[in-house]
Amino acid sequence: AATAARHGYAGLVVANADETEPFDPDDLRERHGIDVVDGVTVDAPDVETAAGRLGSVRSGSETRYTLVTVVAGTPALARFAAGQDRVDVLLLPSDRDVEFDHVVAAEAADHGVRVALPLDGVLRASGEARGRALRLLCRRREILDDADARPLVTAGARSHLHLRAPRDLAAVGERVGLGGERVHAGLAGWGEDVTLPKHLRPRWRYVAVELETWPGATVDREAFERAVRRAARGLLGDPGEADARLDVVDFAVADGAGRAALRVRHGEVGPAQAALACVHAVESESDSDSDGGDERGERRPVGVRVLGVSGTLQACRGRYDTADPASGGESATVTFGGESRRATLREHDGTTVADLHPGDGDGEESDGEAPTGATAEDVGR
Repeated sequence: AATAARHGYAGLVVANADETEPFDPDDLRERHGIDVVDGVTVDAPDVETAAGRLGSVRSGSETRYTLVTVVAGTPALARFAAGQDRVDVLLLPSDRDVEFDHVVAAEAADHGVRVALPLDGVLRASGEARGRALRLLCRRREILDDADARPLVTAGARSHLHLRAPRDLAAVGERVGLGGERVHAGLAGWGEDVTLPKHLRPRWRYVAVELETWPGATVDREAFERAVRRAARGLLGDPGEADARLDVVDFAVADGAGRAALRVRHGEVGPAQAALACVHAVESESDSDSDGGDERGERRPVGVRVLGVSGTLQACRGRYDTADPASGGESATVTFGGESRRATLREHDGTTVADLHPGDGDGEESDGEAPTGATAEDVGR
């Protein structure tokens, strides 16, 4: 984990660690500032053995590991893994000439199984073995391109000494015909979808944006959210805006600049980004100390730039620094006592607690009153 962090990785998948040395992902995450998830790699000689092993690590909605990978050691194993909803990743070994065709690639795509291309044969083999690995890599890349599939890329590291920086792997990709951009996308893909089982993957993605307006102005959170939804309706129509959802969950803008995070439905990131590009003005609150300041409610030009997309709010905050320093959790609009209220959501003893913002809903001042706690059963979202 320490080596991966030094190389610039945001996350690390540790497979089959319980067979060697158990580890605590939370402890590694805290110590090294890198997201660590546990996984298992099923490398079986035949389909029957692989099916038994797969049933022991993931059955229905029960799973012992975050990530399940099956090594396609034979054509039958490749076909079997590609059609399994319980499999997250199909790994094509670089040292075995396993038949992999367009039918298998399409089957994997239909079942949400990502195909991984390891670079270990290029990085650590030599002579005839390296030449064979290069030929397999190019052939498989062409098949995946024809199937319009986005392969994952891995260095196939078995120890920290095998890890290489993303830019170095991209340089290798340029030399062997993969392309640097495809390698970067293949590395980033591990953190997009596959680090959670398909049945547990979140319905949301988090889009981080940077906001800029005139110096001295503070853009109002609710006004920004209204402007985003207005732009989404204008571009996508009412059904498209409803599909994307576009909720502002983090907002920290002061003195004419800042950042925000929006929660978007999974699969709607593209339309959401298009809508954000159409946001050009919001209502603002000018600095009361500035001379000739505008009144609240005036539409003020604003620049919006998308910084990136994350799979969790925590990852979004850590990577793009979108969290309001005064907020310790996700902000949302909830229904409490028949009224819409702003609240900060947090986890406590396995229960989601909503800290209701004082004064919201009745327009009265809070007089310094502390937020009110309500569980998820008390509020509606």
